[in-house]
Amino acid sequence: MPSLYDIVHYDYADELFGNLRSNVIFYLSCTTGDAFGPMVYLDHGAVFFMGNAGSGLNPQEDLMDNEIFDRVMIYGETISQAFSKEVWRHLRDFTTKDPTAMYGSSSLTVTTVQCFYGDPELIVYSPEWTSPVPVDA
Repeated sequence: MPSLYDIVHYDYADELFGNLRSNVIFYLSCTTGDAFGPMVYLDHGAVFFMGNAGSGLNPQEDLMDNEIFDRVMIYGETISQAFSKEVWRHLRDFTTKDPTAMYGSSSLTVTTVQCFYGDPELIVYSPEWTSPVPVDA
């Protein structure tokens, strides 16, 4: 059952998104990823949505989300590559000296669950891409 916040928030968002023209949405709000947010964006033409379910305001999660965004939008990594590298970097258990050991999210009191809607192998940007040069007729 939607809350009053959901009804008011998404009603206005839906009205204002008439012509979104965005391919990928990184919406790092606390609970938008597990509410109506992804469907509103995808219904208006987005091909991928990444958001949080739970608390996206935890400092560690905020940093991790920012690093994922940088890896995708600056360095040209796929969303899944960027995500897996940052999860490993942030949740790795350095005390074991085993590069595969990970902390459980509960041990770090991280309550965020990242939600992906769309193909996580999507390449949003690549540094190798160039703008086309017009050809004289």
